[in-house]
Amino acid sequence: MKVKNISGNTIYAEDVDMHIPFSNDAILILSPDILKKSRSLRSVLFNNMLEVIEYDPEEQIEKSIMYTRSSIQKEEIIEEKEDIEVYSVPKLKTNIDVKIHGIFYEAGGYGKVNRYLAKNLSEAGVNVQISPKKGQNQLNSDELKDIIKLEKTILDKNHIVIDSIIPSFSEISSAKYRILYTTIEAYTVPQQFVDCCKNYNEIWVTSDHGKEILEKQLNQSIYIVPTGVDPDVYNENVDPVRFNPPLKDFVFLSVFGWSYRKGYDALFKAYFDSFTSEDNVSLLVFSRYMQGNKPAYKKKIQDDIDKLLPRQNNLPHYKVVSKVVPENLLPQIYRACNAFVLPSRGEGSCLPPTEASLCGLPVIMTNCSGQKLYLNSDNSYLFEIDNFMIVPPNLFHVHYWDGQKFPNLKSEKCISDLAGLMRFVYENYSVAKKKNKKLQKNLLENFTWKHAATKALERLKIVQKGLNREHCNT
Repeated sequence: MKVKNISGNTIYAEDVDMHIPFSNDAILILSPDILKKSRSLRSVLFNNMLEVIEYDPEEQIEKSIMYTRSSIQKEEIIEEKEDIEVYSVPKLKTNIDVKIHGIFYEAGGYGKVNRYLAKNLSEAGVNVQISPKKGQNQLNSDELKDIIKLEKTILDKNHIVIDSIIPSFSEISSAKYRILYTTIEAYTVPQQFVDCCKNYNEIWVTSDHGKEILEKQLNQSIYIVPTGVDPDVYNENVDPVRFNPPLKDFVFLSVFGWSYRKGYDALFKAYFDSFTSEDNVSLLVFSRYMQGNKPAYKKKIQDDIDKLLPRQNNLPHYKVVSKVVPENLLPQIYRACNAFVLPSRGEGSCLPPTEASLCGLPVIMTNCSGQKLYLNSDNSYLFEIDNFMIVPPNLFHVHYWDGQKFPNLKSEKCISDLAGLMRFVYENYSVAKKKNKKLQKNLLENFTWKHAATKALERLKIVQKGLNREHCNT
């Protein structure tokens, strides 16, 4: 069977450990044997993530797949919708109507950014309608009820569209004014990003890093609309969760999607270099591979860690948790830990360090990319990058970063500096806590979701004024 990946992303078939990169013209041949063996490949074929270019109607497995593809009825993607009371949002007295398209019902960063942006713009008086991109629902009913109602908002036909999305997944619309709201994690961007950006009237990015990188290749208006943090949810008044079984007395916490971009290799190498079983310390990692929690995904994480394990027997304690955590439990987890660490190779902005900081955790991160918008040597612990790497195919498990430039973080000095910062925070915790107070002050004064919505609203008012003037002149 000849197929082409049309999903817009790299597809991973975990049961045969096979990556299928996204490409506009690459044709892949899948043998009958591998189709019989891999339930994952059959699943992505059933869900039309792979376009079938050619198949053998005499081959039973291929014939069966094509029959199933044609007969499957598409199910509603948000399984919990029928359990939620949904009603239309009354139209507010404002002249700004906005449709936000993107991920809303997944637990990752993009979903959280879109939910908070939509809710805070709505509370600020903007008529907001959300247009969720198809995907898996990972929210519980309490998390859904405050956002799902915005699907029913009534908009004027000349509304503004905000595509809050990775450029590769953008969709052309007929809206009169289109805004792309995106993140740039790398130090270069693929031509596909540049081509997608040209379909928009203006670009919003989450940091000055993103703006600087895009400006090198785009002659368009680019504005910074930073992400935020909710101090009503994340603060030091939350009761900590009790871990069972209990962890060590000092807990380093890291929260991220399992990806080489996030620097898990540097994290574990530095941790194993800095501590032993004699230290009263744990490394707690909340991470999911490919945003899932299947046994094969958990095994992938453990396999990656096993490759980093040193030969000594006196390893410090660590624990990996691979499950979706409702947002109301996240502050309790932060409060049960002592410090946050994430040696990422690149971030658009990064939400977990801001949440952790407001919950009282000193932050250790890489001195690069989007987090430099709110982190500096005065309020957090930053280690310097060594040099840059060009990403080889499939290393990041997403096609659009293949061939792009990211920090390497492989040198002995880099790992040693990170290990030293972790050791310093562990041994000088009162000093680290005082430094974090400066970060908390910066976040509360400049980087809450109210600040983010205000920045967005400033631009929307200017855009709407221009549209009104254009309408009056026609």
